[in-house]
Amino acid sequence: MKLQGVVTWFDNFCVLLRRDGHSQLVYKHAISTIMPGQPVQLFDQIDETTDR
Repeated sequence: MKLQGVVTWFDNFCVLLRRDGHSQLVYKHAISTIMPGQPVQLFDQIDETTDR
């Protein structure tokens, strides 16, 4: 089953998803994959034109 939403809260055992004004509590052991809805930039881009 595919669930979609924004993670609004989590702890060691559960994740709370919110979508369209409704919340769903999902146990982490039931989750196999989490994918972002849009690209995520994890690191700052390095400007290669400057000297180090």
